[in-house]
Amino acid sequence: VLTSTIASSATASTGSHTWSSSLISAITPGTDYKIKICQYNSSTVCDESDDNFSIVGPVLVTSPNGGEEWSNSSSQTITWEATTSISKVKIYYVKGSGSAVSIDSNETNDGTYTWTIESTLAEAEDYKIKICDYYNSTVCDYSDDDFSIIGGTGDPIMVTFPNGNMSLASGYSQTITWAENISDTYVSIHLYKSGSWSSTITPSTPNDGNHIWTIDLALAEEDDYKIKICGTTNSSNCDESDNYFSIKPTGLTGTFSV
Repeated sequence: VLTSTIASSATASTGSHTWSSSLISAITPGTDYKIKICQYNSSTVCDESDDNFSIVGPVLVTSPNGGEEWSNSSSQTITWEATTSISKVKIYYVKGSGSAVSIDSNETNDGTYTWTIESTLAEAEDYKIKICDYYNSTVCDYSDDDFSIIGGTGDPIMVTFPNGNMSLASGYSQTITWAENISDTYVSIHLYKSGSWSSTITPSTPNDGNHIWTIDLALAEEDDYKIKICGTTNSSNCDESDNYFSIKPTGLTGTFSV
């Protein structure tokens, strides 16, 4: 279904057209968009994107985004993406159909927040994170799916992102996150493919629950990757993604070409 016309006339020889951010921001967020390009004087000589791409809103919760298990009394990293026009955000958790409970009502929009989960928070499998523009309470996003709060006696390390059943774009940076109950000051992070070691992302990084990973453009486009994280002092303290995730080629951005 035609949603909008990006340009009614563009120079064919350049092979590209810049799609302005003002036009993108006016589009309703969704996951089923495609681009269609046609010859100027023929509506039948056309091509469109092979697969759907997503338009996201001004705020996008990226972790926890569903399926994670976080221990009460532990410190966890909440991450999000937001437009630069948003200077501050409010962060909440929501249990089931209940009301949003404030975690931080005045947080700088820097994309990351360390949440120390209170020990009294009920164990359950129906939590979501909600993040809103500080100045506009209607501009919000929630975790896509539920995550769990569990007791504090779980695995010594728990990979929370990427934890499987998702696609990551090569060439982009992602925040690997984990929960831990170990004394190791540093951890090592590894990439596994189809159950076998593929590469070491970092041999040693502070055990602070998050690490920025710039995904190598040379990685094979496959759907059988996992992250494994281990303590550097006690290498038996390890955990890996619960399920496989995919590496896909860099997706469509604001500038596209045929």
